[in-house]
Amino acid sequence: MSKKQDFRIIVIDDDQETCNRVEERIAGIKEIEGLRKKVNIEVDKIKVDIIRGEDGQWLISPVTIHTLIEKCQNKPDLIIGDYGYANEDVIKQLKEEAKSRKILSDELEGSVFTPVNVRDFIKENKNIPESSKKIIKKNFFSSGKPVILYSYPSKEFFDALGPMDARKSKTGKAFNLSNVIAIDTKKELYRGDDFDSPSDTKKDPRFYAYQLSVVLDYLVQMEILRVFLEPKMYYGSLKYAIVVGVLTSIAAAIGFAGQWIGSLVHDMLIKGDIQNAIIFGISCIITLFVLGFVLPFIVGKIIANYISITKEGD
Repeated sequence: MSKKQDFRIIVIDDDQETCNRVEERIAGIKEIEGLRKKVNIEVDKIKVDIIRGEDGQWLISPVTIHTLIEKCQNKPDLIIGDYGYANEDVIKQLKEEAKSRKILSDELEGSVFTPVNVRDFIKENKNIPESSKKIIKKNFFSSGKPVILYSYPSKEFFDALGPMDARKSKTGKAFNLSNVIAIDTKKELYRGDDFDSPSDTKKDPRFYAYQLSVVLDYLVQMEILRVFLEPKMYYGSLKYAIVVGVLTSIAAAIGFAGQWIGSLVHDMLIKGDIQNAIIFGISCIITLFVLGFVLPFIVGKIIANYISITKEGD
């Protein structure tokens, strides 16, 4: 077993229970099936608080911004997050109004923050130093690291938020360089309305957070396998390609040498130097025969070992 490797995750949600459950389930030193090493999984939580500003507008709290800046000093290996962030009072009010009418998407603007809204809020906030904005952009929104997006489409806001594909697409605009993996948790955990009727939801917040953490734990392990195994597959292919290329070159060189020797022997025979021609020809044939077997093996072994050492050094 080789030395353990670190794998860092940022989890961002407006629900503390979910943040805690994900950390509790995923963080720690683990043996990942399929890897010959232990992985130290670090989980950095960002609890998003939406508060009302002095002008009455809803905004992301300074504490949340400070935490985001702190956690984004270095790029994570993976980002996990919810789709919508809102104040509990807003959700309660909208749910009450949804009893008598349909909630439209325009009504969520300014009160329910999506990843795009979070990105724009940070970009336009004059109280955040430009240096901090650059760090968040570089190590979070434009980090290029995979993003696992999860979302529970509540019946009150389904029409306003749109289908999962639309939410995934909008999240992809926020994380413009990342591959976004979207999970419709209502569909995956409750099979849609089969186990969570629109009129009588069975979604218990604590149990939902636990269920979600189990699913995310599996996806995180799959991502760890991808991150650590893909380079090995690449280097294995690279090693094979280089070795084949070098051996082909050696074969060509031996073939060229054989032609050159053949020409010399032919010239010697024409001049009547038959005995020396035979001795020279047999000696060269034996030499080329031995080189054809030994040289490719030695060179191939040296190249393979060099690539292996270089990879371990990286």
